[in-house]
Amino acid sequence: MIIKKPLTACAACLVILAGVTWDQSRTVAAPPPSDLNNELTVNDAGLFDVHLREMSLSEALRLLSLRAQRNITASESVTARVTADLYQITFEEALEALLTPRGYVWFPRGKFIHVCLPEERDALLNTAPPVELRIFELSYIPAFEVLPTIEKLLSPQGVLSSTAEPKVDGVALTAEAFNEALTAGLGGMSRAVGEFIVVRDHPIVLGEIAEIIARLDVRPRQVLIEAVILRARLDENNALGIDFNTLAGVDFRTLSSTSVGGTNLVTRDVPADSMDRGLGAAVTDFAGEVPPGGLSLGVIFNNVAMFIRALEEVVDLTIVANPKVLTVHGQPGRVIVGREDGYLTTMVTETVAVQTVEFIETGTQILFRPFIGKDGFIRMDIHPEDSSGGLTPENLPYKDTTEVTTNVLVKDGHTLVIGGLFRDLITSRNNQIPWLGNFPLVGPLFRGRNDSVVREEVIVLITPHIIDGDEADEAWALEEVERWRVLAHRGLMPWGRERLAQAHYRWALEHHRTGRGEAALWDLDLALSLNPRFIEADWLRHELTQIVTREPDGSAVHGLVRQLVEEELAAPSGDSRIKGSSDENP
Repeated sequence: MIIKKPLTACAACLVILAGVTWDQSRTVAAPPPSDLNNELTVNDAGLFDVHLREMSLSEALRLLSLRAQRNITASESVTARVTADLYQITFEEALEALLTPRGYVWFPRGKFIHVCLPEERDALLNTAPPVELRIFELSYIPAFEVLPTIEKLLSPQGVLSSTAEPKVDGVALTAEAFNEALTAGLGGMSRAVGEFIVVRDHPIVLGEIAEIIARLDVRPRQVLIEAVILRARLDENNALGIDFNTLAGVDFRTLSSTSVGGTNLVTRDVPADSMDRGLGAAVTDFAGEVPPGGLSLGVIFNNVAMFIRALEEVVDLTIVANPKVLTVHGQPGRVIVGREDGYLTTMVTETVAVQTVEFIETGTQILFRPFIGKDGFIRMDIHPEDSSGGLTPENLPYKDTTEVTTNVLVKDGHTLVIGGLFRDLITSRNNQIPWLGNFPLVGPLFRGRNDSVVREEVIVLITPHIIDGDEADEAWALEEVERWRVLAHRGLMPWGRERLAQAHYRWALEHHRTGRGEAALWDLDLALSLNPRFIEADWLRHELTQIVTREPDGSAVHGLVRQLVEEELAAPSGDSRIKGSSDENP
């Protein structure tokens, strides 16, 4: 009995499970055996794996459309079935593999890919919407950079053309190269407007192209680079030299000798009787190692002369350059404040020798190329340089330079510091009489010494600012230039004509603000007498007197032009000042 119950229960369970299976088979249709192995997948690289077994071609195209996110339409004639195993192929290769063996063709039109029989293709193309012509004018981006992007959007009926690529890329760095660019076609009858693209295609394609060009042809942002280049140099020289001049058998007093500053001994002819008694000389010449300047002591007694020269020299040189330049995103900029030295180079061939002039540039310069990011950071290629040099007596160039080349990332308005370019050159030179110069106490009398220390350090500070073209930025730049001009004029001597005219103009402004009109006019007359082209003073006098500064020039053409302007502006005919007949120029 114990064994039969579980058997009965199991039998009941089997009956119930069979019922469930039978009920489900009636409500859910099981897939046909032919579709059990159908599979179409795409990987991250956009390549497809296709495994199909007797699937209808229209269903295979639908599955391919879902995986590729492309619009595929098939005509009613696409009724074949397909079996295929394809690995790592592109979307276009998948279409070719599925359609070509079965006699079908495909072609793109707008956003759709059409699949049909070859004889149906012409009919479908003839029913396409009419094409239109549109001209797109570009303001900021060259046409040759846009063409590769929009060429892929054209339909089979699309036609594309554009202006030619410019022969000259930007402004040349030298006058000779710029003149060559003008000869090559930069000026003359060349277009003075932006480049353009001409497209002939369906309206839906033209709309897509217009949207892409609107996104690409935008006003680029600009970057203001403010650089400070500091170069400090310290030279220290210490020199000491002692010379003994001994002339045996010759009295300096009999030679009528003279001494220049106690450093050089200049003698006349030696008397004949001194030559008869014999002549001897000994010279150490250690003071010759001491540069000019410093302390010089000389003693001449009988036929012995001693000279001592000592020098301590300190040269502290500081050079500060502050170049500023504004450039467009992605474009190179260059500022140089220095000089160019020309020199000849000769190239000799078997038949002729050709000489050309080359130039060496020295001074302070900065080369950079900024790229503006979306997060407010600026990536820059930077090359600051501070150099000096020239030409040797043999007309060969030489150049001492300190430069850095780097690619950095800086936030808008922050300062980049490039420092640590330090050099310390120490030179110590001794010359002495052997053995005598080594004595502890009297050794300095028989030797000379020259110590030199040169320290150099260069610091570069670079601050980029993103400029959006607001008027405030332009006003800031103008104010900065005006401030430099005013400060430069303040350094002039106060009794110059221009400085006196400016002083009288300032006093006239003060009188005008306090209501003293007569005093203001008196100072304005003095300012104009000192500087007749002082335009600000003349405008202020016009404001106070309402007298226009004009003088008849006796030119019929000038009068005719004034009359035409007068009629255009509908000026009163009785205004004699406009006609220029009776005004005085005070």
